[in-house]
Amino acid sequence: MLLNLRNVSYSYNANTAIAKMALKNISLELSEGDAVSIIGPIGSGKSTLAQVIAGLIIPSAGEAYIDGKLLGTAVVVKDIWKKIGIVFQNPENQLFEKTVYDDVAFGPTNLGMAKIEVKKRVQEALELVGLNYRKINQRSPFSLSGGEKRRVAIAGILAIKPKMLILDEPTTGLDTTTRGRLLTYLKNLQHDRRTTLVLISHDLEEVSYLSQNVIALNNGQVAFKAGVEELFRQHDLINELALKLPEEWQIKHQLGVCGYEISQNMPLSAVKNAIIRQALPASRQGKK
Repeated sequence: MLLNLRNVSYSYNANTAIAKMALKNISLELSEGDAVSIIGPIGSGKSTLAQVIAGLIIPSAGEAYIDGKLLGTAVVVKDIWKKIGIVFQNPENQLFEKTVYDDVAFGPTNLGMAKIEVKKRVQEALELVGLNYRKINQRSPFSLSGGEKRRVAIAGILAIKPKMLILDEPTTGLDTTTRGRLLTYLKNLQHDRRTTLVLISHDLEEVSYLSQNVIALNNGQVAFKAGVEELFRQHDLINELALKLPEEWQIKHQLGVCGYEISQNMPLSAVKNAIIRQALPASRQGKK
């Protein structure tokens, strides 16, 4: 088991008059190759949970195990870096070196890797996110576009080759083309490398594309935990969380409201024929 959270709670400013409970009794298990999304309204505890999963903060109560080791006792910081990488919502927060090369090389270098291995990992990581190593490695990361900064931030994590990748709103500010490329890359990463993905997003299109399971948080507590398709059937919950169904599921839902028997698993390409079959009299079905 790569990650095991047992009744985890976390309070900011614990044991003070301004203490605020951000997480309450969260339990979660993740194995190699899993893909899960964390959703919920602003202030629901999503980013706090991501930081617990990444080993950046220690729970106020409960236990968090990373690769079988209890966070806060047996886990060494470098061990966490090797296993879990996190990309924050604002990539500028993770870019601080003079060149793109130095930024991406920071993790492998601090893990004690030889220079030749570091260079190899930097080249590979930049190419994996669709950036030309020769053209970009000596540029200042702060001269890049928003999409390029995000991809460099992700490359810096990939260069470590973590077992788990946590992404907080990874496509914020990206144009349509760059967004599509990044999502495709992340999908392939999870499928081909068996990298565990944890996605934090308010975009249910992204959630359905990248993950099999979803955890919905509300006021620091788990409001829902199951498969993505099961979530899409919980219309009241989605409205409560101020989220929006993917377009395909909106269409199917509205057709159901109008009285058509449309399976949620039915591809849109088959929906038209299903409507025609139900709308035509039995004597005319099958005729052109």
